[in-house]
Amino acid sequence: MDTLRRTGHCLFEKVLGVLVPYERDDQFNILKVSVACAGEREVIIENLSQHLDMLEFLREPVLLEGIVTCGEAIETINVKKVIPFVNSDFFNNRKRI
Repeated sequence: MDTLRRTGHCLFEKVLGVLVPYERDDQFNILKVSVACAGEREVIIENLSQHLDMLEFLREPVLLEGIVTCGEAIETINVKKVIPFVNSDFFNNRKRI
């Protein structure tokens, strides 16, 4: 990781990955969600309660925009915007084969 990530600075980033359950309770209800990204990067969503509608995209690719904070062992994102991957500019501007 680069120096900014190791020191815990906050960066506004776009994070592309698949939404997956991160933590569940005794009844298997989802408590926390993370984004599984390329290279085994995992970013935990810290403000899920403000974006409960994103649960409909579980196990699907999404593009999240927000402030990423890096701790010693984990990265978290305070999500500002949720974009389903198939609706993102990245997906729609790719070259067709």
